Amino acid sequence: MSGSVIHSQSAVMVPAVYSAGQPASLPVAIDYPAALALRQMSMVHDELPKYLLAPEVSALLHYVPDLHRKMLLATLWNTGARINEALALTRGDFSLAPPYPFVQLATLKQRTEKAARTAGRM
Repeated sequence: MSGSVIHSQSAVMVPAVYSAGQPASLPVAIDYPAALALRQMSMVHDELPKYLLAPEVSALLHYVPDLHRKMLLATLWNTGARINEALALTRGDFSLAPPYPFVQLATLKQRTEKAARTAGRM
């Protein structure tokens, strides 16, 4: 069962937190057949590529062996950041305090404006 996605009637079990080399499974409240049907309906009227569903992303992240790459991919998926925005993040951009953790993303324009304001400071 290692790394597999388990489907039940209305919940999906996906690999999550790891302990002693074994993946733990957490329930994800998602109606997988309905999500697949919605994705198929969206494909009928548009030429956009298929998007990944949460259980599919979780399964992919399960197989990324390097923690740094796993965190980068998880950040890209969870924030919708562009690669240059994600690579520019620092620890100070993350607020992991409950109940609403968030990441403050700066666009290229915001980063250049900040750099211009602080360029003369020492």
